Amino acid sequence: SMQTSPTSLSFEGESGGSNPASQNVVITNNSSGTLNWTATTANDWITLSAVSGSTAVSGNSILSIGAGLSGLSAGTYTGHVTVSSGTPAADIVTINLTVIEIPPLIANAGDPYSAEEGEAVLLNGSSSSGRIALYEWDVDDDGTYEYSTTSSTQSHTYTMDGTYTVRLRISDAGGSTAEDTETATISDSVPTADFTADTMSGTGSFTVIFTNNSTGYDQPLTYEWDFDEDGIIDSTFENPSYLYTVSDTYDVALTVTDADGSIDTLTITNYITVNAGIPGCANFPVKKGSTLYTEVQSAYNVASDGETIETQDTDIYEDLSLSRDVTVTMLGGYNCDYTGTSGTTTINGNISITTGTLILEGIVLQ
Repeated sequence: SMQTSPTSLSFEGESGGSNPASQNVVITNNSSGTLNWTATTANDWITLSAVSGSTAVSGNSILSIGAGLSGLSAGTYTGHVTVSSGTPAADIVTINLTVIEIPPLIANAGDPYSAEEGEAVLLNGSSSSGRIALYEWDVDDDGTYEYSTTSSTQSHTYTMDGTYTVRLRISDAGGSTAEDTETATISDSVPTADFTADTMSGTGSFTVIFTNNSTGYDQPLTYEWDFDEDGIIDSTFENPSYLYTVSDTYDVALTVTDADGSIDTLTITNYITVNAGIPGCANFPVKKGSTLYTEVQSAYNVASDGETIETQDTDIYEDLSLSRDVTVTMLGGYNCDYTGTSGTTTINGNISITTGTLILEGIVLQ
């Protein structure tokens, strides 16, 4: 007798795709003589490796059965293979085939993109559909695909501002393709002005060293410094120094311009304070009694009738307003410790007297 196993085979494939792998059935000869068999099918989509054969006593023969997808639309199919040995009884092998519709390739290049030049943009084609084998990105629609990857996302950095057309091309294993475009709007970067100073206050004349901490994408950067708030550019060096000689409080401004003309300005108000006095001297330049003052006006405002105000041998930059009914003597030219005189005090500013008396000795008015 003859035995065929298994008696049922199942195949699955995609419409228009490659044929699924063939499967085997085993024909066993259980008789006492040589088994001559035939294999037939009425289904033209079923393929057979042989249509006849001979099997020795107690031996086996292998019959490979396949399913061809050509011309078949999506759906389920059932066919049969009849294996017969010439006796009235025959073995029937049932063949089940499921053909799956391949989803169409639909490319989706993502939503509109926006970023600043020098900033990474994540291109996203994950909303594309189909049996996608490859994603290709042309980041400026010039016909050259800069990226080819199996990942649906791709990072790209635009070096210049502008509006770009981004093209995505997807393909499947069979070479079919689909495309989509989206817009990337890249804005111009603006530099950031920033600086520090090694010292922000001092007495008399002293030099301040400025450290430029500005940043910007479009290199090189250029610099314009205004150290004394007069609107005039004092330096174009990156890390300049400046000698302050006049007592006052100063705003410092730095304007940074990048390579394509974008500008940022940082102004720090009241950043540098120059105190009048003798350089290197720890004492303030004005003294009344045992109290030291930074300004003559402050000492005058609390002076009693007949009191004396002493000032150091230095330049003092301030305007004086005298409006008290008192007589005050102002002695100039003192050394750092106020133990003696070594020169004169120069007052740079206006003196307005509406009442009272001011007696000056060792004072030069400018």
